[in-house]
Amino acid sequence: MGGYGMWGTWGWIMMVIGWIFWLALLTLIILGIVWMVRQLGGGGSRGQADGVPAPPAQTAEEILKLRLARGEISEEEYERLRRRLAS
Repeated sequence: MGGYGMWGTWGWIMMVIGWIFWLALLTLIILGIVWMVRQLGGGGSRGQADGVPAPPAQTAEEILKLRLARGEISEEEYERLRRRLAS
C-alpha cells in the first residue's frame, strides 16, 4: 500500500480531477449568469446596443445653436462665439 490509503496514487489523482471539475462547473455557472444579466438588462453603454444607432455627431455650430435655444448663452455671446468658430 505504501501509505496512500485504499486507492493508492489514484486517490490523489481523482481528488485533483474532482476539484478541476467543480471549479470548471462553478465558472460556467457564473459566466452563464453574467451572460443572462447582460442579455436581459442591456449590458452597459456599447455604442449600438440592441440595433439602435448612435445619435449623429453634432458640429460646434449646432451645439452653439442649442445652447442659445436653451437660454444658456445670450445672443451677444452666441454671435461672438459663432464669429470665432467661423474664423
